[in-house]
Parts: sequence; C-alpha cells; structure tokens
Amino acid sequence: MYLIPSRTLEIPCSTQHDSTKLMLGLFITTGTVVSYVPQIVKIMQKKSSEGLSLYFFFLGAIGMNALVANVLILSFPSIICCLRSPKWGPLLCTENTFGVTQVSVQTFCFMTCVALFYIYYPPHLQHTHTEPRGLTPAYRRARWVGVTILSFCAALFFTTLAILLYATDENGDSKTGTWVAGALGMLATITSVLQFLPQLLHTWGKQSVGALSIPMMMMQTPGGFLMAYSLYIQPNANWTSWLPYLICGLLQGVLLLMCIAFTLRPGAAAAEQSGGESEGEDDGATERLLGAVAPPPYGSAASFIAVEDTTAEAGGEAKSL
Repeated sequence: MYLIPSRTLEIPCSTQHDSTKLMLGLFITTGTVVSYVPQIVKIMQKKSSEGLSLYFFFLGAIGMNALVANVLILSFPSIICCLRSPKWGPLLCTENTFGVTQVSVQTFCFMTCVALFYIYYPPHLQHTHTEPRGLTPAYRRARWVGVTILSFCAALFFTTLAILLYATDENGDSKTGTWVAGALGMLATITSVLQFLPQLLHTWGKQSVGALSIPMMMMQTPGGFLMAYSLYIQPNANWTSWLPYLICGLLQGVLLLMCIAFTLRPGAAAAEQSGGESEGEDDGATERLLGAVAPPPYGSAASFIAVEDTTAEAGGEAKSL
C-alpha cells in the first residue's frame, strides 16, 4: 500500500514549472463552474426539472465519472510526488494535478444537476392520472436510471480505490491501473459519441438550425479542444484521457458548420420560420429525445435543455427550462 507513505523516497518528480499550464487550468476550471451556475440556478428557481433529458444525464454521468477515474489513476504518480517529494510545493503540485481538478470539478457540477433533476422531478409526472394510481412509466424509468448511475459510481469508486491502494508501485505506477484507465477512457469516448450522433442526424434530416444556438456552439467548440489540450499536457496522461474531449470538439464543430451552412443558404429565414411552426407536429419521439440545444464539449450545462421523451406518457407537455 503506497497511498500514504511513511517516509520520503527518491522518486522521479519533475520540478519544471509551466505557467501556461497553470493559467490554462485555472481558466478552464473557472469557466466550467461559471457555465453551470445559470442552469443550476434556473432549476432551483423553477423548482422543476421538467424538460431536462434523462438520457443525456445518464450518458453524461456514466462517461464523466469514468473519465474522473481514468485521469485519477493516470495522474496518481503526480499525486505521489505531492505527498512525498520535498521539492514539490503547493504551486507545483496544483499545476501537475490540474487534470484531476478540471475533470472532477466538471463532474461535480454535472452530478449536482443530476441530483437536482431527481429532487425537482415534477410531482404531476410521477403518478398516473387513472385509478388505481401508480408510478408513471417515465418516473419508473427515471428511478431505474438513478439506481444504475449510483451503482456504477459506487463500483467505480471501490475499483479505483483498490487499484490505488493495492495495485500501484512506490512511484504510483500500475500496469493494471493503466489497463483499467484505458477501458474507462474508451467508455467515456463512446458515451460522448452517443450524446452527439442523434443531434447530428436530427439536424441533418431537418436541414435547419431549429433552436440550436450558433453563438453558443462557437464558444463551446473551442472549449472542447482547450480541455483536450489541457489534459494532453498533464504529466502521465495518455490519449484515453483527452480523446473524449477531442471527439466532442470535432463533433460539435461538424454540427456548427452544418448549422452555419443551413443559415447562409438562400431562403433559410423563411424555411426556419415555417419549420418552427410545424416542429411540434412531425418530430415525434426523436425531437422529444434530442431537445432544443446541442450537447456541449462533454457535459456542459447548456446542453441539459432537452425535452424528456417520456413526459407525454405521463399526460404532461414538456417545457424547456
């Protein structure tokens, strides 16, 4: 067990300072928190999570928690340096573990929104309106998704803890940990693709921007690449850590270019107006699932405004928050 060392050992800990890495990490972490505040405040003010996408929360919770474990395992040698090396002060330690900080802060903000989704789940969508009264299919499904998320997070926590306590050497390295981290990184990549592909297909099929925000995507797309680069330059990180953010940035870039092309083509304004009038008539379950805005660079708060596909089953009409 090497998590809490009893003595200082001579271990390879680079003392090279990189102010760019530190400033980039601070910028991304601050921006992440700021981006989530409006969504959290809006849910709490409305005291309702109606209109938020259960499926986006499910995919995001699985992928983002997997990515936290990935970065934590791969960054564990840097954490060991923080604990053991007398040459590593608070500044150098913060700089070289910012990958863990960034992903953890983003995941904490995301999971706060997940918790608020359940806390403020609309009461009129929890029970059927016919006798005998029971739970609606939508609410039963939401509960099962919640149990699945909690079970996955618990299993992930104990697995990661076991690897860090019992499967690492004195330098914090672990062959088993590297393999597990790689698998978790691939899981995060798959969930990020699953979040984007439906929106891409839907927008292409509609041949219109709809309610997608081009200015929002113009800000979020570079953010995905910045996050990927920030993780890339972290010590001991590998491609499984930054790939999910790179994929999200690329997919959102494709969506952004698609929307710009649809906006600039002749007659786009008239098509958008007529398309908006008939949007609710022909979208069906696809639109109710995809929602109003594009997924962001991996779990940004702006993407939660998506209409839950099961609200119609409960007899209510979903409203965007």
